[in-house]
Amino acid sequence: MEEIQQDIWDIDFEQIVPWNGASDTGRDVRLKWLRNFLKVKDSFHDLDTLIRWVYQALLDYAKEVEKKYLRKDIEDTAQKLIHFLEGIDVKGETATDRLLVRANAFFRDTLSSEEFISGFLSGEGWSLFWKDFLNAAGITEKKAALELDEITVRGAMRVYELIISQLRGENGTHVITDMMRVTRIDTEEKKIYLDTEKGVLYNPFRAGDILMVQRFGGLSGEGIIKQYELLVTAAGIGSTGENREDWIAYSTFAGNTDDVAPRDVLTRVDSLTDLDRKGIIKETSIEPGSPYLDVLYGMKTNPENALKLRLGRLTGIITYLWGQLDGYGLYSNNVYLTGNFRLNNGEDVRTRFEILEGKLQSAMQSVTSTLTDEDNFLTNAVFKNNLTGWERESDIQLFSVTGVPLDLISGFYSLKSAIADVAAYDGRFMLRLKKSYMLQRNEWIKKPETDSKLYLTIKYHCDEAGQLTAGFAGKDIYLNKPIPAAEGYQVIEIAATWDGRGDFTLGFTGDIYIEQLTLTNHPLEDYAKKVYTLFEQTDEHILLLAGSVETLGNRVTSNEAYLEVTAQMISAVATRVTTTESDINGIKTTINTAGWITTADGHQLWAKHETVNALGSRVTVAESSLVVNANAISAVASRVNTTEGDIAGIKNTISTAGWITTATGNQLWATITTVNALGNRVTTAESSLTNNANAISAVVMRVNTTEGDISSIRNTISSAGWITMSTGNTLWAKKSLENGSEIISSINQDASSIVIKASKIDLEGGVVVKGTIRNPFVRNDSTIYLGGSGGQLNLKNYDHVVAIQEGSWNVPIYLPWTLEHNGRRVCIVNYKWGSTTSAGTMTISAPSGKYFFEDGASKSSLSFSREMVELLGYGDDSSFFGWIVVNRIDIMPNNKYGSEQKYLAQGSVVVSKSGSNKIASLRYKTFNGSAMSVSRTDTGKYVVAHNFNTTNYTVMLTGVFSSVDGDDKETWPMLYVVSSSFFTVLTQDDPTQNDGSFNFQMISTADWK
Repeated sequence: MEEIQQDIWDIDFEQIVPWNGASDTGRDVRLKWLRNFLKVKDSFHDLDTLIRWVYQALLDYAKEVEKKYLRKDIEDTAQKLIHFLEGIDVKGETATDRLLVRANAFFRDTLSSEEFISGFLSGEGWSLFWKDFLNAAGITEKKAALELDEITVRGAMRVYELIISQLRGENGTHVITDMMRVTRIDTEEKKIYLDTEKGVLYNPFRAGDILMVQRFGGLSGEGIIKQYELLVTAAGIGSTGENREDWIAYSTFAGNTDDVAPRDVLTRVDSLTDLDRKGIIKETSIEPGSPYLDVLYGMKTNPENALKLRLGRLTGIITYLWGQLDGYGLYSNNVYLTGNFRLNNGEDVRTRFEILEGKLQSAMQSVTSTLTDEDNFLTNAVFKNNLTGWERESDIQLFSVTGVPLDLISGFYSLKSAIADVAAYDGRFMLRLKKSYMLQRNEWIKKPETDSKLYLTIKYHCDEAGQLTAGFAGKDIYLNKPIPAAEGYQVIEIAATWDGRGDFTLGFTGDIYIEQLTLTNHPLEDYAKKVYTLFEQTDEHILLLAGSVETLGNRVTSNEAYLEVTAQMISAVATRVTTTESDINGIKTTINTAGWITTADGHQLWAKHETVNALGSRVTVAESSLVVNANAISAVASRVNTTEGDIAGIKNTISTAGWITTATGNQLWATITTVNALGNRVTTAESSLTNNANAISAVVMRVNTTEGDISSIRNTISSAGWITMSTGNTLWAKKSLENGSEIISSINQDASSIVIKASKIDLEGGVVVKGTIRNPFVRNDSTIYLGGSGGQLNLKNYDHVVAIQEGSWNVPIYLPWTLEHNGRRVCIVNYKWGSTTSAGTMTISAPSGKYFFEDGASKSSLSFSREMVELLGYGDDSSFFGWIVVNRIDIMPNNKYGSEQKYLAQGSVVVSKSGSNKIASLRYKTFNGSAMSVSRTDTGKYVVAHNFNTTNYTVMLTGVFSSVDGDDKETWPMLYVVSSSFFTVLTQDDPTQNDGSFNFQMISTADWK
């Protein structure tokens, strides 16, 4: 194409000028044009080449134009700075990373941070706003107000009215919490002594409390505000008397200890250990935006979300959702209200409904998702357990003062340039990725069936454009796509197969909030659930209706229920229809309906179950009803099963049951009949229960008839029943054989005894005994043979034996070793019988080929001192192998052996290098199978997350010889922080922190005294 262009430029065209021009040679201008066009034609091979060249030139031109010029019909991006010489007018929202104003800046209304809450203790953010004041003339005028945390004035500051407050529980601002005054401080011992007001007050503080002092100094050059904070590590009561001084020990002192002075008021504002001591209540009538009452919880440990409730004037609150609040009211995390609810026109909600005439109808409909954690192949994909199951990458920059990280009690002050964490957005918790990525290891992911298609769906809100990557790198189900910033939520979905190998990664180069992350074997739309409700009221009836429609794959389930009330009756019906469709011949529908009707004549309850095949033929019908009226109570249940092969092979099973109660007595009955295609009865089973004034009796009968020809009819009759009279109960069963013989068993009960007669009694399945089954202990002596026979006391009669060892004399225990003891449990105790106490060790020897199985080994003998040993006989259907030692319990041993140590979790944190990066990995085992994870947050600092939700534990740590931080070094770990969801460990080999591996064991302290 470039050669063609060059050929055109190299053509020697004839110069064309108007007639009578200076260079006119007298030739016809038209002939010059013609010859020039012929030269152009000759330079092209053919017309197609010319068209392609023009087309490519237009494309190149369009690309250049697109780079240089902005469009106003689509969303567009300028690559360079744009100058608006006469200004710019934006009606919508404007978002910018930085704002530079060269001249004056004018704001017509409030200028504030995105979130703002007024007040001292509960305050958050900053705001410059207009405030209404009533002047002396009774006119409302606006004055500007500014509220923020700190202000520095390098030059003069003119203040016409200065109001100075300190943190105390009195005057215009009242804080309800623990407080006490300071008498003195001992900085060497790190103790502060408290004024008991001549022995009247007692120390209210506890270990883990965070205390705060904020006070005006008052003298020139002394500074306006004195503020310090500290963490209480211990608290105590002094000696008795008027001069008693209570005390606290402290750590993590934020501020200058020289500022601590007598009469300072220590105020508890938070706690690191006690959930019941983290909250305070503040009432104020003088602060900006007052009057109001605040409930604060976690003021230092969770300062961004410390305000849980504000009651009163709400003008001091600015939120992302509603902007600046107005007037008086309630701002709270949750609200539970009972009683009357009145509208602003004076009517309450009930009155508002009652005054409507004719008809009141209200209907609601919405679509929700039935997707659950079990449907998702990813673990913790909704992040309700924080980041359990995920590994993340974050970039945190710590701020320091003179080389020391700035500690703000609740944590180090830092700036996060890369974020992968759960964050609150739009009133919900979502996953936020800002220039970061996350990873879920393969072992956390459920594996699909071979060759099954998976659907990866992401619902997100993008604040800053970037490149989104998600899925399994190198596999078909992998997403790599640019995502623009946009309002609202967007959904992206891909589908492909996965071979079950590889780790799942999720990354974004911009700033994105992910509301939903699913990896399932159905598209997200398959989990849609349509729900609807209806309330209708007229002068004749009231109707309540609710329903839902769920679709998953080839299965559709519809549920609908209604309640109707009229003057004549009350009725309710619930219906469920489940349809499963595989192909045109495989449609199957199950319809369940139930309901009840109440009228002046009586009550009726009914239920019906139908199964219909693809051709509409009824396969199974089950119906039941209960009728109650003034004369009788009756119930009937019936079931019809129909199997249809051909016209000669129809087989029906008809089951009916019911009961009738009248003034003379009660009767319950049931019948099942199986009929073949020609109407011959094959099997009949009948049962009845009769109750009258003299007796209660029940009879069950079954007749099996096999008919080959007229001379070969054969019947088997089985019957059973029970009779209850005032003298006792009888339960019996009888079987009559065709040869005339009978088999009978019975249970007879009277007031004094129960007699069971049967040739054999077998108990199979679960057996529940309410009461006691007791096998008392007997003493082992020469007359007791545990494996003997006859009438002697032995383990055929007693499974619990006390074996007494006196001195060196070992009384033999004849433990049985035969197959009949397979599965038998026995307990042998070596301690005390009567006044005789065992003084030695008891030993039992196993015969040749038999063993005691204990601690993973087979032993030829069993020795035990003052212990209880529980044994379980072990064998198969033909051989007895020996006795399994199920349990050993110390009773009163001569020596102290202690108790077993239990642990919540144990594991190893291994630190390794990958290039210049240091990576921390975790191997662990928890007592309940819950997940743990580890994060390396700084050099030599590791946060181990768990899901035990308790602080009642301690951590035993051991260092591991490591070379990850230079030469081979011995590192030792220290426990730094214990929390209900994590603990923090510091490692070092000198006064500074160094990276190193370590082992840990979490031990519960819940039962420590």
